[in-house]
Amino acid sequence: MDSIEWPSYIRDVDSLKNPYYFAFRSIINVLAQNQTKLGITEPVDFIFDEESEKKYTLQYWDNMKIYVLPEVRKLMGNIPIYRKDEEAKPLQAADLFAWWARKWVLDGITNWPQTMPFPWSIKRELIRFNMDFDENDFRTEFEKYLTPEARQRALMTPQSKEILSAIERAERGFPMTLPDPTSPLKWAD
Repeated sequence: MDSIEWPSYIRDVDSLKNPYYFAFRSIINVLAQNQTKLGITEPVDFIFDEESEKKYTLQYWDNMKIYVLPEVRKLMGNIPIYRKDEEAKPLQAADLFAWWARKWVLDGITNWPQTMPFPWSIKRELIRFNMDFDENDFRTEFEKYLTPEARQRALMTPQSKEILSAIERAERGFPMTLPDPTSPLKWAD
């Protein structure tokens, strides 16, 4: 991050340095891009731990949805919600899984996404995928902020909620109905 010369139109470089922003964006975006491969056809709503960087992630939700492809946007669920992990059992399970995944990586177990070598037997198959990022991935992602298109988008940020609403309305289209055949109005006339 510090090796990139950020132009003046990038207003909040510190937020880009926040690892939660990149993780938040990656989890949601990469899942939406791959969920049909995983057999998930409905939009996915996310619940994140209340202790995470809520204020730094939620403020980018609309912008994030604006700049993805329409087929990805339709798979992104509603704005994420935040809960305390002691109140949401799925968060407890995610914390447990993340702890083991980190342990396996530190122990050098490279096939852990396929084998999930828990010290207990697995009772059912879990849908999962793994994302690994290196410096090149970060550099490629952040260099997207340096393009002329990014400059134009940066200028639109204050209206992002209105822009997103207009985009989503256009993608949904307009509901149409056929004429009521019992109506006294004759449409063919």
